[in-house]
Amino acid sequence: MKRRIAFVIFILVCSMLMCSCDLSSLGLPFGDLNSADETTETDVEDSDESTVDTTAEVGDETSEDDTTEATVETTVEAADETTEEETRATDDETTVETTSADTDETTVENTDVTTAESEETTETITDQETEVETETETEVETETEAETEAETEAETEVETEEETEEESELSKLAYGKTTISGDVLYVYELLEDHILSKNPASEIKFDSSRNITIDKFSNAVDIFFSDHPECFWWSGGGSYSSDKGAMAVFYPEYLFETDDIPAKRAELDAIVDGILKGVPEGSTFDKALYLHDKVAEMVIYKRGTHDQTPYGALVVGEAVCNGYSTAYQMLLMKSGIRAWTVHGYSKGVAHAWTVVWLDDETCVYTDVTWDDQDTHGVILRNYFNMSLDEIDDDHTVDSVFILPECDHDDKGYYDVIGAVIDDSDGADKIIGLFSAEADGVQKATFCYKGVDFNAWFTNHSNDIFVALGAKSLSYSMLGNEVTVTATK
Repeated sequence: MKRRIAFVIFILVCSMLMCSCDLSSLGLPFGDLNSADETTETDVEDSDESTVDTTAEVGDETSEDDTTEATVETTVEAADETTEEETRATDDETTVETTSADTDETTVENTDVTTAESEETTETITDQETEVETETETEVETETEAETEAETEAETEVETEEETEEESELSKLAYGKTTISGDVLYVYELLEDHILSKNPASEIKFDSSRNITIDKFSNAVDIFFSDHPECFWWSGGGSYSSDKGAMAVFYPEYLFETDDIPAKRAELDAIVDGILKGVPEGSTFDKALYLHDKVAEMVIYKRGTHDQTPYGALVVGEAVCNGYSTAYQMLLMKSGIRAWTVHGYSKGVAHAWTVVWLDDETCVYTDVTWDDQDTHGVILRNYFNMSLDEIDDDHTVDSVFILPECDHDDKGYYDVIGAVIDDSDGADKIIGLFSAEADGVQKATFCYKGVDFNAWFTNHSNDIFVALGAKSLSYSMLGNEVTVTATK
């Protein structure tokens, strides 16, 4: 008893030496394109010992429920067996009593007795046949139940295997993981094991021999999210306990109740599967363009509860930059195309965009958020498949992201369709891009890679007037994408 008391005192002293810290700073710095003044923070609360106690209590209650169910099933089976045995005992007694009739009476009486014996014997046989039929039916029902359970288990195993195979295929497409090592990789893999599991963990314990600092943890979280857009139920927030300045246990805080997560995942998967059915056969370029336009079509740029996730983008239909990017990335990866979401800044605000691999040697940069111009009622392709030099003009990636050594200079949308204008081109190149006339209007959309489009347009507008027979010309420009409208 003295040893036990001493041990409890030792534990209490150790607990006093541990500290619980707020991890709100671990929320990812996703920003709003439309407002440089707004920032996104992940609110977290301190973890305390009651969390552990509550978990223990829930576990105990679950165990009691399981035991109760097992007891009920056992009681029912025992009652059935008792009933069958009682029925058999009653039939045997009846048979014995019937066969004990007196044989010293008259012939008539003997005949009556014989008749009675025959009737009772018939009844006994019928009862025995009923017992056999009942036993047979019970055996058939038991076999049917067993077969149903076996089929259910087999279906569950198949579904689990399919999910595991899909997760394995997605993991093969993860690029960020290849850029990290050491303690950061160690934390990353723990997140994969505990957060992505079918039943996300309530805590993650770190090896005490490792010095897991907040910086290492934060870097691992950044890379983890850049590789796993499907993890929409966790924002990166939570609390942790520390020991001697290092993180000891992390307690993730989820955006949904853990019991609701499977249903939410199924909800998103159903929408994703529906989108993927429309992906065209053909090149990676064609598939990526279809998915780019689909995301821009389905999503409204708007803040909301899940605006940083593909769930918010595709299920709710509202998202900001990270929601756009991760939704696009998720659809690409589900189509077998490697993609990666990176974070940084664009025009002074926190931002997210997507790196896409067209093949093993060619990667491009796409910003679906900026190509979705709701206020203008159009979907642009200006930020689709840009080169690193092109996107570097107004995007700066965070240092934690090591960009791949692959690039291009002719994989953009307008490069592929041959609609790129620079200062050396004449009016004839634009004239060839105009659409057929509709209601007296013709339009030409292209990418301008020159220095001053207004100067170029002023110099060549007269040639365009004459060639089209237009009465007026105007143009609009978003980024490098220009649309010239001719009215007749």
